[in-house]
Amino acid sequence: ASEPHRRGYLRRGRYGEQLSRMFEQFPREQVLVIKYERFLEHNVEVLHEVCAFIGIAPPGVKEDRKAHVLPYSASLPREDRRWMMGLFEPQIRAVEEELGWDCSDWRQA
Repeated sequence: ASEPHRRGYLRRGRYGEQLSRMFEQFPREQVLVIKYERFLEHNVEVLHEVCAFIGIAPPGVKEDRKAHVLPYSASLPREDRRWMMGLFEPQIRAVEEELGWDCSDWRQA
């Protein structure tokens, strides 16, 4: 992958740092963090959770919908993925510690 492409992945993938900065600015009880993979599988449940969090009635959606099911037009080369996973491992651990999540699925090749 090109260098700008790599930098974009790196910038967007620093979830641990982003969470730390956010929790420095906002009380935890004002922040709802949703794991994307959970949203993809249980979007109605997550939608209801978001509505409850912000204090509004949920819409009448009753059935999960599939979105973003098209494959990427290009895959990340294996060498780039390994290199990036080495950089992201501390970020993944930070997310797991900060939120009490299991992010082992993020480590899969």
